[in-house]
Amino acid sequence: MKKVKGWLLDTHALLWMLYGDKRLSAAAAKAIDGDRLLYVSVASFWEIAIKQGSKRFDFEIDPSWDELFQNELKRIRVVELSTLP
Repeated sequence: MKKVKGWLLDTHALLWMLYGDKRLSAAAAKAIDGDRLLYVSVASFWEIAIKQGSKRFDFEIDPSWDELFQNELKRIRVVELSTLP
């Protein structure tokens, strides 16, 4: 059995983490703040764009979210899966 080396964040966990939303459970926040690498799929960005375009989010996202997210993900060292070798 392989040991888990990181966490793949789903779209909501990613957004809740970045926005400090209280819907991110304490257990999830603790796991995210641990020593493991954090990953995000490029599919999360597609999902955000689709939901943002259709107004199906239950909270506001800045219109320049794509730039802000890229910068914030770099800052907190979240690896985008499409950038893996």
